[in-house]
Amino acid sequence: MTRLQEWLPLLLCLVFIDVVGADDFQCEGTYPSAAGGSVPHMPTVTKDSDSYQATVEVNILDKNYSFVIDEFLDYEGNRALLRVYKRGVQSSSIFSYDTDEVFSITNGLCSVSNISESRFGFVFGDGSQTTGDRRHVFASAAVLRFAADKHDVYNGTSQVRGIPADVYSTCINWQGVVGKARVTYYFSQFNWNTSAPRQQLPLRIEVEGLSSFPMFGGGPPYKTTQSSKPRYFHHIYDFINYLPYIADDPSIFLTPPNVVCEKRVVTKTFPKFGKFVNVRHEEIDPLSGNIEHRHLWYDQEAKMVRMDYRWDPPGSGQYTNGITSIGDFNTGIEYTIDHIKGCTIGALKTKDPGVDTKQKALDGTDFFTVDFKDPNTLFYLNENYIYVGKRKVRSIMCDVFIAAVSNYTIEGTQVDVTFEYHFLAGNWHDIPIDASMTTEGIYPVQLVINAPERYWTKVYNFYDFSDKRPLSSDFDVSSCFGNSQRVEIQLTFPGSIDSNAWDNTEFKERLHYQLAEVLQLNPVRIAGVRISRDYQNIFVKAWLLSTVNAAQFEKLSAQSMEKMGDTSYTRIQSFSECADSCINHKDFQCNGFLFCAQDNTCRLSKLQVVTGDIVTGGVLCDAYSRTTSGPAISQPSLSEAYNTLTAAVQQKKVQVTLKDAEGFEPPPFTAITVQVTSGALIKDKPMPNIPQKFFYRVESVLPSLTTVVETYMWYDGPLKLFRYDTRYLSQLQETTIHDFNTGVAYKINQVTKECTVSTIGMDQPDTVKPSNTNGSRVNTLAMKNAMDLLFIDGSYKYIGQSTVRGIPCDVFETRRTDYKDRLSNSNQTNQITIFKYYFQVDNWKYFSAEAMDITKGQMVRLDIEDRTTNDFRTYNIFDFNDEHHAYSFYDTSACFEPDQRKSFAIIFKDQSFHPTLDAYSATFLNSALLEMSKQTLVSPIRFQKASVTYDDSSIYLLVTALGTPPPLALFYKLGPVARNTSAPQELALFADDCAASCVESKDFLCYSFDFCDADSDNPSCLLSGYRLSANINSQDGSNSAASSLTCTRYIRSENVTGPRLSSERIFQILTDVVYDNMFEVSISPPNEQVFSCLCCLNSDNNYSDSDDLDALPSI
Repeated sequence: MTRLQEWLPLLLCLVFIDVVGADDFQCEGTYPSAAGGSVPHMPTVTKDSDSYQATVEVNILDKNYSFVIDEFLDYEGNRALLRVYKRGVQSSSIFSYDTDEVFSITNGLCSVSNISESRFGFVFGDGSQTTGDRRHVFASAAVLRFAADKHDVYNGTSQVRGIPADVYSTCINWQGVVGKARVTYYFSQFNWNTSAPRQQLPLRIEVEGLSSFPMFGGGPPYKTTQSSKPRYFHHIYDFINYLPYIADDPSIFLTPPNVVCEKRVVTKTFPKFGKFVNVRHEEIDPLSGNIEHRHLWYDQEAKMVRMDYRWDPPGSGQYTNGITSIGDFNTGIEYTIDHIKGCTIGALKTKDPGVDTKQKALDGTDFFTVDFKDPNTLFYLNENYIYVGKRKVRSIMCDVFIAAVSNYTIEGTQVDVTFEYHFLAGNWHDIPIDASMTTEGIYPVQLVINAPERYWTKVYNFYDFSDKRPLSSDFDVSSCFGNSQRVEIQLTFPGSIDSNAWDNTEFKERLHYQLAEVLQLNPVRIAGVRISRDYQNIFVKAWLLSTVNAAQFEKLSAQSMEKMGDTSYTRIQSFSECADSCINHKDFQCNGFLFCAQDNTCRLSKLQVVTGDIVTGGVLCDAYSRTTSGPAISQPSLSEAYNTLTAAVQQKKVQVTLKDAEGFEPPPFTAITVQVTSGALIKDKPMPNIPQKFFYRVESVLPSLTTVVETYMWYDGPLKLFRYDTRYLSQLQETTIHDFNTGVAYKINQVTKECTVSTIGMDQPDTVKPSNTNGSRVNTLAMKNAMDLLFIDGSYKYIGQSTVRGIPCDVFETRRTDYKDRLSNSNQTNQITIFKYYFQVDNWKYFSAEAMDITKGQMVRLDIEDRTTNDFRTYNIFDFNDEHHAYSFYDTSACFEPDQRKSFAIIFKDQSFHPTLDAYSATFLNSALLEMSKQTLVSPIRFQKASVTYDDSSIYLLVTALGTPPPLALFYKLGPVARNTSAPQELALFADDCAASCVESKDFLCYSFDFCDADSDNPSCLLSGYRLSANINSQDGSNSAASSLTCTRYIRSENVTGPRLSSERIFQILTDVVYDNMFEVSISPPNEQVFSCLCCLNSDNNYSDSDDLDALPSI
């Protein structure tokens, strides 16, 4: 039997098994009083209140010991408390009937059990009593069992501790008692005043009898051993200061401070902080008697922390004046601003506010990285807190939560502690200084950290808490930068702000973060935003701050031998220059470097520590590690940042929207100009050159048409070939090939293989518009050079840098008035168009999927804005490749019937394929086809299906020559002209017939023709040996006297010098060239090599579908 089992049945409620009635009362020694007069009944002390509290002295006379109990019953609160003092030990039991729990606490340790299943269930009720659907504690009448009316016998008067008392007695049947036990009650007499506001309160209960158990008070559910010989027992319970209500503070029903009852029922969710915190707090150290004051600003979105404090006592730290510490976790930099001495910039340290340190080791070198603590970690809110209840702190009603924390570090030692958090109760409100509204709900009032085994306590009192986002000016570090390290800019916004109706602070905050977003700049590098205005404009000034890349790195304790690393730079003069090289390196994110001052080498590493083989003849180097472990952020220079801002202003991207006093959002303020008002920037930069052959993939974004078009483009200026693949105007992918050698356009459906052959025409984007020569002649159809095709000329101005798709780009802009491709159906005649090109910066490399080398300075994007109509287009350029592409990319064989194809092989006898053509077969094919074009004077794309193979003795070049396109495809339409009635006429029913007559003319080289009266029954065809302009007649070149324009003029696209060649004729010419030993193919691998052809083989026209050389009979 436990000690509690000895006293609990008697000291509180004397749980009666059966109360004997008055008629058959047989308990010996229980006699009624012989005094005359009326006999008073036992007082009904519990009728006026269901709650009570008392101190009970328990005297176990038969065991020779005593102990004391404080009893508390709070009926309205549905809870109770026992505090037991025995043999120098205090233990408590707290009963929570709302959660069916009893918390048993001894020596600061707590255990939790269910009341309904606990051995204590009989004390205040086992929970079987309910009020509605709520489990409830017994009332005091049921607990104490005083006032048993007629069953209690009045025994006269006596004295208890000198207090006159009325005495009552009764007999009870009690399990474990032989016969009946006698219970005697003592109450203060009616005319005796007590500590309570009423009279007749209990003073004593005395119980005696015989027990059949050696340890009296046992019984179910507790097993004891029954004795063969009864034992006498005698217990006295003195009630001291019995009160029929709870006089003590209600917090007595809470588990005590620093006591954690694990696994208790969760009745309230522990609060969590949001992304922003602004709070003052005092840190109290009871042992030292020091109180330190702090002010903290926390912005999780901006990854910034600021702490204002002062070291105490003076001289204990590096700084003795007021300190502002601003931690920038985007870069791992701490700005420490001494309010007297100035600013120091360095890497974040492990003990800085908000720092979550991870100690690491690599290649035998120790280093650390810092991460940004989330607000709940920073304020110790991530522990397993348990709700305790409500308690007052600083006279403020608070919700109290507690958690047990292991391995908390105190002075270098890890110990077990408790964290007790106090939050403002729900019906309380705080009005902080730094917020515009009252704070409700989540508001910390106090945190107490206690380590009992170390007699150590730390108290944090919080004041002026606000979860409103700190202002950007709260993190202003501009005082750390001199005039040479910053520039002042001014933005102009049309419009005005009424100071009585608008919040200028809101305007500045929105603009600050929008500038950071537009510039892709760390927000801390924008500072000192100020606003002024006149009647028409708002003027915003701000500082753009320079980079401090060196401060992102922590110097490791030990020097290192020079190691290879992942890349290196030479002729580096300083540690800061090496840090700049690391930050600005583009091939990989640099996280550490070695600076070797003795040989001016900077070795970069992808890891925080430089690894790799030791450099032969290397020197000792200083090792540096980036303090942050996450992705590095962009660190553009002041010039790059300003140029990006300039571009954004020109694109009307710098906008700020504010709500008015009624909560409505009017149209945004849009910046129209930006200028530097203080400081200097780096100036102009030349636009990259455009190669004369290239391939790229372009995504055309056409907002006015709500359309995005994907197109593949090939351009070869030297070969005068242009191709693009798209399906913008067709459900299936179409390939369009322009052969400017002949002026012919081929459009091939890539699914059905259907082909349309026509003239390229004058209005294509790759065509140079034919111009007049001496007012009477026009030029051949010509292909635009690369610069003209891409709208690039010398008018572009460098406006800065911007990032597109994550690629840093140099941005160039021009203003044009000659761009006629209208972006909308506007009927306005004037047009101002802004072209803005984005080129990858010089130190970045582009690896195209099909290229053999690395592309630099490639086009990334083109924006075209029609300022007249405000329409806009964006062309995103991918996979730019400036290498020559094989003729197979310009394959038009699908446009020719089998009888228009001639397949053959050219044999290079006694010449080896290996090793040269193993690596350079593609170069061999391109050179061979170019040689065939040169020998036959035909377009190179008339040679297709080319391949090269070999046997033990020879190399075989297999190729198919294509026929001639339709005659009309060789002419572009110039326009309507007057009929010349004096010119000779050819018979032609259709324009195609007229074109054929011109092409096949044997009397002269025909360069143009007029097709007249096309809709009549007798159309006519007039040929000319000149490319005449539209106002000149055919043949004689005289002005026409006709009164109407009844003819259409067609101009020969190519500069023809002879008749067209069929595929059979091409083969014959090449045969003669081969047998005259004039066909040679030169390629230039590391050493130039010439392949000479000795004979030519013929094939049938279907050979191109076969690789069987036996199908080619020898000529």
